[in-house]
Amino acid sequence: MIKDGTIVSQRDIVLIPFPHTNLKEFQMRPALVLSRKQYNINNNDFICCALTSNPKKFYYGIPISNKDLDFGNLNFESVIIPSKVFTSHKSSIIKRLGRININKSREVIRFLKLRIEIEE
Repeated sequence: MIKDGTIVSQRDIVLIPFPHTNLKEFQMRPALVLSRKQYNINNNDFICCALTSNPKKFYYGIPISNKDLDFGNLNFESVIIPSKVFTSHKSSIIKRLGRININKSREVIRFLKLRIEIEE
Protein backbone atom coordinates (compact mmCIF):
# COMPACT_ATOMS: atom_id res chain seq x y z
CA MET A 1 0.00 0.00 0.00
CA ILE A 2 1.03 3.57 -0.62
CA LYS A 3 1.91 5.39 2.59
CA ASP A 4 -0.45 7.92 4.16
CA GLY A 5 -0.05 11.48 2.94
CA THR A 6 0.71 10.46 -0.63
CA ILE A 7 -0.85 12.88 -3.07
CA VAL A 8 -2.94 11.24 -5.75
CA SER A 9 -2.95 13.18 -9.01
CA GLN A 10 -5.56 13.43 -11.70
CA ARG A 11 -4.66 11.09 -14.61
CA ASP A 12 -2.81 8.64 -12.32
CA ILE A 13 -3.49 4.96 -12.92
CA VAL A 14 -3.52 3.20 -9.57
CA LEU A 15 -3.99 -0.41 -8.50
CA ILE A 16 -6.86 -0.78 -6.01
CA PRO A 17 -9.38 -3.36 -4.80
CA PHE A 18 -12.20 -2.56 -7.22
CA PRO A 19 -15.78 -3.23 -6.08
CA HIS A 20 -18.04 -5.44 -8.18
CA THR A 21 -21.48 -4.00 -8.89
CA ASN A 22 -22.92 -6.05 -6.00
CA LEU A 23 -20.56 -4.13 -3.66
CA LYS A 24 -19.82 -7.36 -1.78
CA GLU A 25 -16.86 -8.63 -3.78
CA PHE A 26 -13.62 -6.96 -4.82
CA GLN A 27 -11.01 -7.60 -7.47
CA MET A 28 -7.57 -6.01 -7.77
CA ARG A 29 -7.58 -3.86 -10.87
CA PRO A 30 -6.27 -0.58 -12.18
CA ALA A 31 -8.34 2.58 -11.93
CA LEU A 32 -7.93 6.01 -13.48
CA VAL A 33 -8.03 8.97 -11.08
CA LEU A 34 -10.55 11.54 -12.38
CA SER A 35 -10.67 13.99 -9.48
CA ARG A 36 -8.60 17.14 -9.53
CA LYS A 37 -5.49 17.66 -7.40
CA GLN A 38 -7.17 20.15 -5.05
CA TYR A 39 -10.01 17.70 -4.39
CA ASN A 40 -7.51 14.92 -3.74
CA ILE A 41 -5.51 17.07 -1.31
CA ASN A 42 -8.60 18.07 0.71
CA ASN A 43 -10.29 14.65 0.87
CA ASN A 44 -9.39 11.14 1.95
CA ASP A 45 -11.23 9.75 -1.05
CA PHE A 46 -10.57 10.26 -4.75
CA ILE A 47 -12.89 9.87 -7.74
CA CYS A 48 -11.89 7.27 -10.30
CA CYS A 49 -13.11 4.96 -13.04
CA ALA A 50 -12.29 1.38 -13.99
CA LEU A 51 -9.88 -0.05 -16.53
CA THR A 52 -10.10 -3.55 -17.95
CA SER A 53 -7.87 -5.73 -20.09
CA ASN A 54 -10.98 -7.56 -21.34
CA PRO A 55 -12.39 -5.06 -23.87
CA LYS A 56 -14.90 -7.50 -25.39
CA LYS A 57 -17.15 -7.10 -22.35
CA PHE A 58 -17.49 -3.33 -22.83
CA TYR A 59 -18.83 -1.67 -25.95
CA TYR A 60 -18.42 1.81 -24.52
CA GLY A 61 -14.82 2.23 -23.55
CA ILE A 62 -11.65 4.04 -24.53
CA PRO A 63 -8.68 1.92 -25.63
CA ILE A 64 -5.41 2.62 -23.83
CA SER A 65 -1.89 1.27 -24.27
CA ASN A 66 1.57 2.20 -23.05
CA LYS A 67 1.88 4.81 -25.81
CA ASP A 68 -0.91 6.76 -24.05
CA LEU A 69 1.10 7.06 -20.82
CA ASP A 70 3.36 9.92 -19.72
CA PHE A 71 5.13 7.36 -17.53
CA GLY A 72 4.58 3.87 -16.19
CA ASN A 73 3.63 0.59 -17.75
CA LEU A 74 0.46 -1.42 -18.36
CA ASN A 75 0.91 -5.17 -18.63
CA PHE A 76 -1.87 -5.41 -21.24
CA GLU A 77 -3.58 -3.17 -23.74
CA SER A 78 -6.67 -2.08 -21.87
CA VAL A 79 -9.89 -0.13 -22.02
CA ILE A 80 -10.86 2.78 -19.78
CA ILE A 81 -14.51 2.49 -18.73
CA PRO A 82 -15.53 6.06 -17.84
CA SER A 83 -19.09 4.99 -16.97
CA LYS A 84 -17.81 2.85 -14.06
CA VAL A 85 -17.19 5.80 -11.73
CA PHE A 86 -16.72 5.41 -7.99
CA THR A 87 -14.79 6.82 -5.05
CA SER A 88 -11.99 5.04 -3.24
CA HIS A 89 -10.04 5.84 -0.11
CA LYS A 90 -6.42 6.83 -0.66
CA SER A 91 -5.30 4.15 1.77
CA SER A 92 -6.69 1.47 -0.58
CA ILE A 93 -4.08 2.27 -3.26
CA ILE A 94 -1.67 -0.63 -3.61
CA LYS A 95 0.61 1.14 -6.06
CA ARG A 96 0.76 3.74 -8.80
CA LEU A 97 1.07 2.15 -12.24
CA GLY A 98 1.51 5.26 -14.35
CA ARG A 99 -0.20 8.38 -15.67
CA ILE A 100 -2.16 8.83 -18.89
CA ASN A 101 -1.24 11.71 -21.16
CA ILE A 102 -3.33 14.87 -21.35
CA ASN A 103 -4.90 14.03 -24.73
CA LYS A 104 -6.19 10.64 -23.56
CA SER A 105 -7.44 12.29 -20.37
CA ARG A 106 -9.43 14.84 -22.36
CA GLU A 107 -10.93 12.00 -24.39
CA VAL A 108 -12.09 10.30 -21.17
CA ILE A 109 -13.72 13.48 -19.83
CA ARG A 110 -15.46 14.20 -23.17
CA PHE A 111 -16.76 10.63 -23.22
CA LEU A 112 -18.10 10.96 -19.68
CA LYS A 113 -19.66 14.39 -20.24
CA LEU A 114 -21.62 13.12 -23.24
CA ARG A 115 -23.20 10.45 -21.09
CA ILE A 116 -24.15 12.59 -18.10
CA GLU A 117 -25.00 15.92 -19.70
CA ILE A 118 -28.28 17.35 -18.44
CA GLU A 119 -31.14 16.80 -20.90
CA GLU A 120 -33.81 19.44 -21.39
